[in-house]
Amino acid sequence: MAADRVQFAAEGITQEDHRRTTRACLAVRRWMEREQLTAFTMNFEEANRSTGLPIAPFLEASKAMARGCGYAGEGDVLTAALVGALADAYGDTTFAEMFCPDWHNESIFISHMGEMNVSLADGQAVLLTKQMPWVDADAPAIAVGRFRAGEAALANLAPGPADSFTLIVSPVTMLKVEGEDRMADSVRGWFRPRLTISDFLEEYSRLGGTHHSALVYGELTEDAVRFGEIMGWKVAVLG
Repeated sequence: MAADRVQFAAEGITQEDHRRTTRACLAVRRWMEREQLTAFTMNFEEANRSTGLPIAPFLEASKAMARGCGYAGEGDVLTAALVGALADAYGDTTFAEMFCPDWHNESIFISHMGEMNVSLADGQAVLLTKQMPWVDADAPAIAVGRFRAGEAALANLAPGPADSFTLIVSPVTMLKVEGEDRMADSVRGWFRPRLTISDFLEEYSRLGGTHHSALVYGELTEDAVRFGEIMGWKVAVLG
């Protein structure tokens, strides 16, 4: 907890909220160590008082990704494994979700409830309490931040018929935010693909691209194509 208050801006969180979250996060971390897991996933709705994990360990997901472990939300084992495999070679990897297009600025907004590789934040991530009144659980502490600007790639593993898979690799530019950031209490970022966003989203959809992806900073395309071919997947590069 003391280390968290050095790593994060934590003025807005109570000691008790922080302590409850830390207990749950350490339980998950010890389970991962015992089972020698390289990735994990969870459905936050199942982190409740009746299951023995009375608080969603979002903060551990964020810390685990910063340590190079794979993660994806909502029970998505496939994307968690993909994030873990890519993070093993590319440390600057995170779980990400496309949230909505910004048609005016030709960019796409990515966000999620409370998980990000905190080492990729633009500046210091913020520790705050996330109210979740729809779940019978304590309010968790989460780390939020804005993804830093830079060249990156979105990698999505789309399942198809007869146990087939398509690895969709999209070189993107993570954008620097100018002016007031009015979403400071959330995980957020904006990227611009090499295609127009209408063409990008159309091709992505035709290929069966899913909601959850890995976001990898740096040049990924060549290695991703080789990785996909070794795995026996179809590979599609958008842009």
